[in-house]
Amino acid sequence: MYKETLNILILDNSRFHKARALRIPDNIAFVFLPPYSPELNPIERVWQDIKDDTAWKLFPDIEQQQDYVAELLKAYDAEKIHSLTSYSYFVHAVNALCS
Repeated sequence: MYKETLNILILDNSRFHKARALRIPDNIAFVFLPPYSPELNPIERVWQDIKDDTAWKLFPDIEQQQDYVAELLKAYDAEKIHSLTSYSYFVHAVNALCS
């Protein structure tokens, strides 16, 4: 899947993102964020959006909470994800990698 495109993965500097035996295809590039900088990680905005939606809701059990969060995730479309995660510096970085 996506063999004809450059695929960029944004990762924090967590130890579990540093596997030594991992073979990475040529069309995948990792961009590591500086340590301790969650404000730069686009996924943090998605988590914050989910937290904002669930902050004051009470669930009778963990399964119902999981189901609720799963429904929230299913409701995200490309436009919503783009609005939450498109940082201009990532767009510039991708364009620089592709040129």
